[in-house]
Amino acid sequence: MADDKLVTIATFNYAAEAYLHRAKLESEGIWSFVADEFAPNFFITAAAGGVKLQVRESDAAEAIRILRETVGD
Repeated sequence: MADDKLVTIATFNYAAEAYLHRAKLESEGIWSFVADEFAPNFFITAAAGGVKLQVRESDAAEAIRILRETVGD
């Protein structure tokens, strides 16, 4: 859906963590996006709310379910 907005489903301290979870989602057919990964250091990333893993709003429930199965509650 072209008009579907992006929603943040998880935040991480490091971009590598977000990209691992993104790979899992994409292997399940869910497009995802990593936002704020280019902050120059950890403190700026933390101040910005962390590295964000985002998906289309219509995929959010399924993406959260997949991540919970992957890492547990």
